[in-house]
Amino acid sequence: MASCGNPDFGQDPNAPYWMCEPDVMVDVETLEEASQRCRDFIRENELGVGHWAGGQVYFDGEQIAYISYNGRVWADVDLHNDITGDDLKLEIDDYVAACQASGD
Repeated sequence: MASCGNPDFGQDPNAPYWMCEPDVMVDVETLEEASQRCRDFIRENELGVGHWAGGQVYFDGEQIAYISYNGRVWADVDLHNDITGDDLKLEIDDYVAACQASGD
């Protein structure tokens, strides 16, 4: 999870937001948990949408999803394919296996 300066306020978007805790990676079991942890990070650090820089979800070093500011989970960084329903509750390794089996 990461923050950045908000260019709307003349802050550097390539640097962490100075009022936020340091960027952090956490282990999660499900995409639903990843979404909740991101929302908690945003709330606890009082981040606005322009300060949100990181909700990347990795599995074996490869990004498999992205959590947007509103907690929505996306299967791609272009925010075209959201992940919903029971897929959010799957353990991440099971979700990856299901995607591989379906060719996604």
